[in-house]
Amino acid sequence: VIQKATLPANHPDLASTLHTAGKVYHRMGWKQHAEVALRESLRIREHSFGQIHLKVAESLSMLAVLLEDNGQYEESEQLCVRALHIRQSDSPLADGCHPGRALELAASLGNLASLLLRKGDLETAWRHAQSALRTRTRIQGSSHPDVAVASNNAGEILKAIGRFPEAVEHYELALRVWSIQFGNAHPHVAMTLLNMGQVQESMGKVAAAEQYILRALGVL
Repeated sequence: VIQKATLPANHPDLASTLHTAGKVYHRMGWKQHAEVALRESLRIREHSFGQIHLKVAESLSMLAVLLEDNGQYEESEQLCVRALHIRQSDSPLADGCHPGRALELAASLGNLASLLLRKGDLETAWRHAQSALRTRTRIQGSSHPDVAVASNNAGEILKAIGRFPEAVEHYELALRVWSIQFGNAHPHVAMTLLNMGQVQESMGKVAAAEQYILRALGVL
């Protein structure tokens, strides 16, 4: 409120404040307030910096996540693609790329992979998820929680494709990291156990599937 009263309507600092507010509203479940704040932040940044700028990509990515949560998949995908193109032009995935920029690009790849999984474009989703996981592992190490998320997401895509043994490998990595980082009684652990149970069932391993599901229920 103070910044709106003291700053010009298109000031970049106001856009940053609105972006932060939108993220907080999203976490609180106030989706309508979040969308208003994030769209206004995006508008100001496009006005201040132009269409091709990393701050614009940041706004596009956050708004895309919100819209995906709202079920607005088509617009969310469009925003993800825009953010990805901006970040690719700034920071191609290479060993010499600045780590922070590379992780932002990995986030865009992961977001787009999630949307493409919903859409059924599984092979493209897998390529993006694999690239995101590879980048995060290189920069953050194999025991980082973000790597666990990326590995779990890759497992989801592999499960949908029908590459079940590879899906199990990715779920096992996520399970190992989350168990170490959060303990065995964490919802992420339960989720991964359920995923592994589903894969075991798909492979015809009913007894193994039952064991994973029972372990998950013991956590929930």
